Amino acid sequence: MSGKHEAFIQQLERFHQGDERQKPNRKALAELRRSLGFELGTYIPAYSYVESFHPSNFDRPMYYLVAGLYALHPQHTQAEESFGQTLVKVQKEKEQISESLEKRFLALLNCQEENQLAHHLRQMIGIVKQAEVNLNYVKLLRDLIKWNSDDRYIQRHWAQDYYQGLSPQKPSSDENAVETLDV
Repeated sequence: MSGKHEAFIQQLERFHQGDERQKPNRKALAELRRSLGFELGTYIPAYSYVESFHPSNFDRPMYYLVAGLYALHPQHTQAEESFGQTLVKVQKEKEQISESLEKRFLALLNCQEENQLAHHLRQMIGIVKQAEVNLNYVKLLRDLIKWNSDDRYIQRHWAQDYYQGLSPQKPSSDENAVETLDV
């Protein structure tokens, strides 16, 4: 299953960068960006870029969402990072903790409807782009496909990664050792 997701993101990367067989496809990226303004998976000009990957009816909206988000910020990384970890990098780029970013993140985690999720993710990707932080779109696609699971484990995982990444590192046992003074 992950091979299909990776192939999809590789195709998006070819639209952005091109390869030895084809030039970058700016039209494809423009259509995919434009598709974010519509209900996920309903913008017909984007069909030719997504439907060839045969997403199931269940996965289909998330393929369109990730394609549009990639078109907004086409900077993919292979690093196996959750979106929560990506936002920690954004915070570190800002060199301060942003309460507004945290509020947006919490609103994102609370999303249950696809269009609401798309709206909040679009905002967050804009912030990630502004901070010039790369994103693992394969991981994002995998996570979004599982977004509506009953136990909301993706949301918990992102929150854990985010808050653990922001918390100050615990001192090692050597740093806690009390020096004794010879008097």
